[in-house]
Amino acid sequence: MAETAERARQLTDQRAKFEVDDSVAYFNTANLSPLLDSVRAAGEEALARRGKPWTISPPDWFPDVEALRGCFGRLIGATGDDIALVPATSYGLAAVARNLTAGPGDRVLVLDEEFPSNYYTWNRFAERTGAELLVVEREPGQTWTEAVLDAIDERVGIASVPNVHWTNGALVDLQRVAPALREAGSAFIIDASQSLGAMPLDVATLRPDALVAVGYKWLLGPYSLGYLYLSSTIGTNTRRVRGASTSVSERTSSSRRCPWRRSNSSWIGPFRASRRR
Repeated sequence: MAETAERARQLTDQRAKFEVDDSVAYFNTANLSPLLDSVRAAGEEALARRGKPWTISPPDWFPDVEALRGCFGRLIGATGDDIALVPATSYGLAAVARNLTAGPGDRVLVLDEEFPSNYYTWNRFAERTGAELLVVEREPGQTWTEAVLDAIDERVGIASVPNVHWTNGALVDLQRVAPALREAGSAFIIDASQSLGAMPLDVATLRPDALVAVGYKWLLGPYSLGYLYLSSTIGTNTRRVRGASTSVSERTSSSRRCPWRRSNSSWIGPFRASRRR
């Protein structure tokens, strides 16, 4: 019986859902996934629709976006209202960094040889706030999980870690790391880009303050579409990243200053607090 249940959980042959030549054995999805035929078809349909703007009405603007936010929310154990769509992990991490504070004596924990966005975002944050950037390295024979746990103390105010290391694919056991960070009072940020879609992750269990992920790896999507989860701990007063497009609340307030907008603003409904961009 157990063997039957295990077989039912195993993924069956999915090759026919992708356009992959018979002569190709592709194993580099951790870098860039092939596109599902259904994803490519959706993109082509969207481009065809965009080419005929006279067929697009106001109700057509948001349903696809809302459906995508909801799908990603369910994947990580959240809701669509917790999710923002972002063009890259660097954008998502920058948004998170602009909503956290630190100062001299505080540490920002990152891993050695991690993805550059994780390093440069928090290095700049440390320079701006006076905090110390703590780059965790592994000792010979030590796991990344052990190295992170050894580095956590009351000085760590922020920790930005993956659950799969970018350079070598080693696992970081977030089930062990998360409670240690909570006990230290640290803000906890996850970059799930290297594994989300191939490995399960539940924000209700891990309780991170934020999570970012690209869509072009194990989520089998296109470039320039990423995801940002924000918990209520830092999401309530989210500020915009400098240079970003105006938020719904900003558009609403600007309509009060522009008479022509006020007379043509029926599309602006009551502002709903969420992570919409």
